[in-house]
Amino acid sequence: MLLYSRAARDYDLTAGGIGFEKQAAWLKSAVSGNRVLDLCCGTGRYFDQVNCPQIVGIDLSVEMLSIAKRRATYRTHLVLGSVSDLPFRPRIFNSIFSIGSLGVHVPITTKLLGSLRTLLEDNGTLVFTSNSMRAHWKQTLIRTLHDIFGIKPTRWYPFQPFSESKIGLRLKLSRAGFRPRITSTSFNSRALVVEAKIAAR
Repeated sequence: MLLYSRAARDYDLTAGGIGFEKQAAWLKSAVSGNRVLDLCCGTGRYFDQVNCPQIVGIDLSVEMLSIAKRRATYRTHLVLGSVSDLPFRPRIFNSIFSIGSLGVHVPITTKLLGSLRTLLEDNGTLVFTSNSMRAHWKQTLIRTLHDIFGIKPTRWYPFQPFSESKIGLRLKLSRAGFRPRITSTSFNSRALVVEAKIAAR
């Protein structure tokens, strides 16, 4: 949290370049509805990438939201809050999306997925990217080697403590009441791409 608050000013430059155009194109096709939640919205760099009349962005960092406010338009509402205590009423969103947070900086639990499910309408969709386990261990190895040999990284990357396997992620989503489709991303080698519809009640 503190690292992201300090890095908010340069965040888009350091974390935003990898596969952004492909990622944006995927979001435009995957996210729809009248009211959409950008979960862990950060600096709001995806606000313009979804074609929805109303977007709500929530983040824990005041500094990130202050930058997101510059991108906000009449259709954007910003909320300071945490994924562990989401301040929304049930069945308010058509879609929820989150890029680079769930299964990266935020652990994915059945409880969290269940709370997100309650916020979605009956035909709602949850869309997010998550670290693959292979990418997580690769990043850990590189960081360890940098530390051992005293090499300073050329770019700032926050530590990403969480990762998921396709099997584990599919099981969690199914238990929370979703029908998931999980693929490896084409925009970069580090992520899994999830599109999960609410399963029939």
